Amino acid sequence: MTELDHHEESLELVSPNVPLTNISRRSFIAVGLGTAATLVLPKTAQAKSDSSNLISSYKTTSPALNPPSDQSFFQPYLKSSQDGKVSGNWVMNQGEVTLGLYTGTIRFYADESAPDTHLIPSPTLCVNPGDLIEISLKNSAPPNDDACATHQPNQPNCFNSTNLHFHGLHVSPLSIGKDGKPRSGGHPADIAFSSDDVLVEMTPGEKNNYKVQLPANHAPGTHWYHPHRHGSTAVQVANGMAGLIVIKEPANQAICPDAPDVIWVLQDVVSDGGTGIIADAELYAPFGGNPGECLVNGQYQPTLTVQKGEIQRWRILNAGASPRTLMNLRLCKGTVPQSDLDALNAKFAPGQDTTGVPRNLPAEPESMYLIARDGINLYGKKPNVQTNHAFSPGNRADFLVNLAPGNYTLIKDAYTGSKDVYGNAKDDNEAVESRATVRTRQVLAYITVTETPYAKAATVKGQFEQLLANGIPTTGMSSYLNPFIGEVPQNSQPVNFEAVPRNPGQFTIDNRKYGEPGAKFTVALNSQEEWLLDSLSNVTHPFHIHVNPFQVVAIGSKNQQGVITWNDIPSEDRIWQDTVAVDPNIPLKIQHRFDDYNGTFVLHCHILFHEDQGMMYDVEVTGNGIPPGVINTVSA
Repeated sequence: MTELDHHEESLELVSPNVPLTNISRRSFIAVGLGTAATLVLPKTAQAKSDSSNLISSYKTTSPALNPPSDQSFFQPYLKSSQDGKVSGNWVMNQGEVTLGLYTGTIRFYADESAPDTHLIPSPTLCVNPGDLIEISLKNSAPPNDDACATHQPNQPNCFNSTNLHFHGLHVSPLSIGKDGKPRSGGHPADIAFSSDDVLVEMTPGEKNNYKVQLPANHAPGTHWYHPHRHGSTAVQVANGMAGLIVIKEPANQAICPDAPDVIWVLQDVVSDGGTGIIADAELYAPFGGNPGECLVNGQYQPTLTVQKGEIQRWRILNAGASPRTLMNLRLCKGTVPQSDLDALNAKFAPGQDTTGVPRNLPAEPESMYLIARDGINLYGKKPNVQTNHAFSPGNRADFLVNLAPGNYTLIKDAYTGSKDVYGNAKDDNEAVESRATVRTRQVLAYITVTETPYAKAATVKGQFEQLLANGIPTTGMSSYLNPFIGEVPQNSQPVNFEAVPRNPGQFTIDNRKYGEPGAKFTVALNSQEEWLLDSLSNVTHPFHIHVNPFQVVAIGSKNQQGVITWNDIPSEDRIWQDTVAVDPNIPLKIQHRFDDYNGTFVLHCHILFHEDQGMMYDVEVTGNGIPPGVINTVSA
């Protein structure tokens, strides 16, 4: 059975009266290989999003990002840096919220001054290169259950223990201990403050201070943050604990500086009409037939209204945790007929055939202009024109969108696994249609472009046309994004993902699970290496590494005998990224360097239900790097 086949499966909740902190190993396996029960909430009677339950401070009023003309299109609460710092006092809490079509109890971030008011999606942090991100996080969740103390390695566990990861940031992976020395991991009692240290563990009642110092030469871009405590990562991200980090471009590097920014945080919902959240998953009937919804900023199928000539910058985050959020992202002209929309959103009883998915979705593609992948601009390149973007959990994509008056539909479509280095999914309609179901195909949002002229239309048009003609300048490009120097060691490190469907806990890298002997790579500070990524089972695994981005330098094709034919990517087409989907029989060669920061961090599959069950390795960078809290003042 392939991963795409697993998209045909879902989960059934049969009891509303279950504790929030008791999920079994067996059923978590079902979650990881099937359509994971993310944001599991009971359905309400409402047919469209109702934002009346959301706090008013979510309205974007800060000048740090250019707001779109449509102020009714819901945007996450924006916190911008002041005097070189953005700060917050947050709590991890749980309570009942309404998201899209569903109401139920989930975990969420909240401001300490209003601990019962959920922030889903979590606040967008807007900062400049060289700024400090300072977050005081208190774990106010209930105590973990008794099973937490006796869990086995790589068994999903302790779902109310947490920490923070700053995905995509080139920063220190360490903490500073109470003794003033750098360290990896531990509990807050021994820690003065943490940078991007995912080995920290915060149990209920504990509080940790995060001080993430961006280097002065940090590249601008769209990144994000989420929990990353091994064993509870997937459940917490699936609860909606995620938010964007936008590092602003300096004035001399700005891309279409007058284009409005529109934030899209994509998160998944699965429900059978019961109540509750991921809890005692022994009560799930594995692989039922229920579809789910992918929400946009916590909203179900919202409508974005755009004025004529309003060229926008869409910053899109795939914050999914499960195979369900492997997708092809398409923007199409036209809207969906109501009859097909009703069928597409239908809820099927477990076991009922769901192959009769509507085929009458808008088919005429509309171009989107990719300007950044995983938060790193396409320096020295012209915007990459796309109509079908392969988008895996953890990925970000920045598009410029220039639409004529009319109606459009943004669609989450079946993931085909065939793409180029820019994420351009090959137009294989037969493959898409054969895999399209009510769980893999969904309308994300509607876009209506009016005849009302945009006030800055002429200005933005000029900036857009200049970008199309000249490309994205390399002015001020960060040193850690420079071309590789000299020979990069060839095939120095294989990274082989393998998952065995329905065999509990068999999620490995190089036949090892996290924490086992040998499940660690050691590299030298400021070294550069080439690694070979491969999926040895018929499953797609998004590879993600912390701290340092990489470039895909070759895409392989594997025959039935396992022989690989390599297609080298020309140097002028290589782009930087931190997450890439490794598809069956399509191995990848990547090159990356380990600049600036020493310490231990991780690489893993960003289907987080796989990661929590062992598909993760430590990476130790040896040498004397920049410690936490110290700014790298190099300007480029």
